[in-house]
Amino acid sequence: MAMWALITDSVLIGYAQSAINPALFGFAASYATLDDRHNSIYYTALGLPMLFAPFIIGPNIEKMPSIVLHLALGPIILTMILFIIIRLIIGSTRRALL
Repeated sequence: MAMWALITDSVLIGYAQSAINPALFGFAASYATLDDRHNSIYYTALGLPMLFAPFIIGPNIEKMPSIVLHLALGPIILTMILFIIIRLIIGSTRRALL
């Protein structure tokens, strides 16, 4: 069971890094002007959670070696959920305007 969890986490992390982050950036660019200031805020926000990762990983790494993959999976799932919610809100707003 743990092996399947590691494989699934690895696949989701790879997908998120290669598809979701650029898609979110392009999605945001279609609705707002993204200049250098906004880009720096965007990428800082992407890396900010990793500042706290050592405090979570450190005490638990020996008990649960796959904690790094599980911590990476949480933001990916949150990002996907928020992306879907935003798409639904924009879609309903567009239909209301027509």
